[in-house]
Amino acid sequence: MDMWKILEIEPTDDMSAVKKAYARKLRLHHPEDDPVGYQRLREAFDQILNINKMLGQESEDGLPRSFSTQVAEVEEEDTIEVVPDTIMPPKKIWLDLDVYEPPDVTELNDLFVSQAEALYGDYFSRVNVENWKTLLKHEAVWNIGNRERLGIRMLHFFSDHHYITQEVWQLLNHVFNWFDHEVTGNSYSEYSELLKYIQSQLQQENPPSFPCFNTDKPIEYDKFLELRENVKSAFEGNDLEKMERFIDEGEMIYDKDPDMLCLKSKLQLRKNSYREAVLTLTKLLEVKPNDEWASFYRFIAIYESSQKAQDYAQLSDACSCGSQKDQVAVSVANAYIEIGCFERAECWLQKAIKLKRSNLEEHYLLSKVYTAIQKRLMDELSHSPGSPVLIQQSNELSNKMRKNYRKIAKKREQDSYRIYRIMVLIFTAMMIILYCINLLVR
Repeated sequence: MDMWKILEIEPTDDMSAVKKAYARKLRLHHPEDDPVGYQRLREAFDQILNINKMLGQESEDGLPRSFSTQVAEVEEEDTIEVVPDTIMPPKKIWLDLDVYEPPDVTELNDLFVSQAEALYGDYFSRVNVENWKTLLKHEAVWNIGNRERLGIRMLHFFSDHHYITQEVWQLLNHVFNWFDHEVTGNSYSEYSELLKYIQSQLQQENPPSFPCFNTDKPIEYDKFLELRENVKSAFEGNDLEKMERFIDEGEMIYDKDPDMLCLKSKLQLRKNSYREAVLTLTKLLEVKPNDEWASFYRFIAIYESSQKAQDYAQLSDACSCGSQKDQVAVSVANAYIEIGCFERAECWLQKAIKLKRSNLEEHYLLSKVYTAIQKRLMDELSHSPGSPVLIQQSNELSNKMRKNYRKIAKKREQDSYRIYRIMVLIFTAMMIILYCINLLVR
């Protein structure tokens, strides 16, 4: 490979001229449009830089030799007859390919990571995906052979700085291919937990929002986002005490975040604090006026706190079930199941079963609720094995589950008998029709 022909310049020791030629050619060989041409161009530039560093020795008079002279000397050595008795063989140099980096790659990566740190440090710039798109046009990313190395550097950075939007995660993963099975190996092993976290962020149907923080006081953005994440984890782990503590800490920083208000309302509904839930959901609707989820749960909380007929009518309208009270009850039960209020879901399903004659679907749903309550009780018993209260609750639940299974079996039997009777009637009707046809033919 003639490095000078690729750059289209004469051999020179002026590195600024080399860099200008490289920049000029780079416009013609963009890595996304011409990856092969870019790779040849990059290799030529690295080769010139490498030779310049290797031959950057001083002459006998103590002054640096010119680059052109050094290259000429290297080329001249190829034509000199070597006498084995007087010239020692060249010393072998073994490169550790796992740690060797082409010249300047480390510096480019350092520059890229420092720019990523600066971008992340500005919250409002960080949440704008366009800023990350601009950053990813950096030369360090264009070098295809460097992407895995740079991707690892970025994983190291994100280990302690991971509060970015789902859209940004999608963009970064598209560039660095963190979940490519051919790439992911031992080099990523120390980041396994972070990769699980990133994957969870990529797969969320309703990813967390990043608030505008409409306030004049200074905000610890990452501290707030960390607390909100802790609230969600505590909710999923049914640790209501921790959840309440994290919410209080978060609200001291910022109290108008829709995601935090949503989690707070779920906690209040789980604790049957319906009046407080109404206030929280009202505040959430002030922040997000068209939030259907908040509106529906607010109707539930209003009715649960008042038990008034007019509030039930509003709840029925919100369910879009008309006058079908059993369907209203099932809708509310499903809403409670969604937020983990299984005891209230059970109450509403029992209402639906009383209101509806054929209710196999409700019994199946009730079985699902009992299974969820049983799992929660088993978790609590694992922490307090001898608790008489938990043991009693577990026994009562087992009795409820047995009764529900018996009712399901009975309903199935009744449905099977009903289907059998219908089939008999259909068969009888067909025989009568055939008999009549035979009479007419005769």
